[in-house]
Amino acid sequence: MRVLVTAKLSDEKLLSKLVGIQACSDISRILIVRRTPIKGAKISSICPSGAFAHFTILYELWRLATLVRLLRRPDVHYVVGIQFFLHGLSAILSALLTGSKAVVWLIGSDVMIHGQKGAKGLLFRWMIGKADKVLVMGQAMKEKLLHLPDPKVVEMQSFIDPRRFIDSGTFNKKWDICFVGNLEEVKAVPRLIFAVKELVRGQCKNYSVVIVGGGSQYSKLQGLVRDEGLHDNVTFVGRQSSPIEYMLSSKVLVLTSKSEGLPAVLLESSFLGIPALTTDVGEIREVFDGYKHVAIFPDNDPNSIAFEIERVLGLVSDPSSLALLESDAKRFRESYLELWGKGPLSSKWADIFELHY
Repeated sequence: MRVLVTAKLSDEKLLSKLVGIQACSDISRILIVRRTPIKGAKISSICPSGAFAHFTILYELWRLATLVRLLRRPDVHYVVGIQFFLHGLSAILSALLTGSKAVVWLIGSDVMIHGQKGAKGLLFRWMIGKADKVLVMGQAMKEKLLHLPDPKVVEMQSFIDPRRFIDSGTFNKKWDICFVGNLEEVKAVPRLIFAVKELVRGQCKNYSVVIVGGGSQYSKLQGLVRDEGLHDNVTFVGRQSSPIEYMLSSKVLVLTSKSEGLPAVLLESSFLGIPALTTDVGEIREVFDGYKHVAIFPDNDPNSIAFEIERVLGLVSDPSSLALLESDAKRFRESYLELWGKGPLSSKWADIFELHY
């Protein structure tokens, strides 16, 4: 059997989501419809050319027509759309037009932001009900989809490669704080910048921060850093193909998002043995319940964020406390792989594709 997939994610993120499908022995080919090609086991890329690749409206028309054409093949029964707008929406429409089955893998902003907004939310809730399976990251997302029958909603997580994301204690800790993510409004990076300002002002220490990522807020955030006099403390390195080196070179990872599902970077930092601090959003509290290496801010006030950063940096500077945090991260890593390693993911996808006879 062949499976059709449509998504926009970066190559690395998309490949992490395809591992379970690739591991299904009954899946012979994964046909991926996206703007740019991607390489991997069992993968065939179907990409537009010319104007269809450069103009959004033409691309969306091309994508829908291509999905419909491919779903009419006798060996393609399922289409998977990763992220509802507009990938999952296109997957559902093409499945309805061909009598095929649609699987939509939602991200946090689909449910927590777009799904709660007026007409956009109505469209989301109505169309998601037409999918055959809806994949979510945990209970917090599931509770926002109570209008769907329970068997339709399935928990699914990304694969974190234990061969790539592995603790390396030999790295020099160049940075105190690391942020990794898209520089968009929902990530609320100004919260971190103002917290750093409080740290610098209150403790008279030369804290160092590296911000890894690109996005629409990149220039605005650089301007904010200059305006707050933090240009000697905060370094922007832009979008990186892999943030591992920056994470390993940092003492603590900090996320200040307004909304998330389950950020992959928190999973990756856990695999790397790096303590993290985060806002209380999405599935984070549920997934990291009982683990001390990921701490949740009590609120979003810069003073509170600064206080917690200082507290965790103090723990990291103490060898015995750091050893306990690293041991806790290792315990999480082992538990996560038991649930979401290649084998369990393969079985999960086999159930979704009804491959168990």
